[in-house]
Amino acid sequence: VDDPQIRHMFTRDYLLQSDWYLTRLKLKQARDAQLWRNNYEYLQQKIDDTLENEVEKRAFLQARMNDAKKMIDTISSDSYIEQLKGTLGADWIHHQDERMRR
Repeated sequence: VDDPQIRHMFTRDYLLQSDWYLTRLKLKQARDAQLWRNNYEYLQQKIDDTLENEVEKRAFLQARMNDAKKMIDTISSDSYIEQLKGTLGADWIHHQDERMRR
């Protein structure tokens, strides 16, 4: 318990540099990106269901789609991983379940 090498494994710096932690961050990034792609697709469906003469509603939905697209671009960037550093990331335990649902 007092071994410095063992104790070092429980430091913040060690954790932030670990492959295990990077995997959690990448999984969080993938889940966030999927959430925003789902939002984008939902908004697209709403626009498709909106009548041509509902100009204000279509403009509102289009603006939300633009916002969703920006979020997708932001989340898909390499810099997003840097923004996630220091967070818990995503729990990998459910990763198997996600692949099975696809």
